Amino acid sequence: MGHLYQLYSKFFRSNGDYFPIDGPRDKHGYAVKFIHEEPQGYLYLIRGAGKKKRRQYD
Repeated sequence: MGHLYQLYSKFFRSNGDYFPIDGPRDKHGYAVKFIHEEPQGYLYLIRGAGKKKRRQYD
């Protein structure tokens, strides 16, 4: 499992949605929890998922 990050988004996103991040060990992640809304946007807890984006299969 990747590291945990706190990130702001200008748009509301659901749990499990993709987030591009630029962390020291992770380049993307997925929303784990919506924390709260602030004037600069929505604050989320993000679980890093590594450096390579996983392929999506239909």
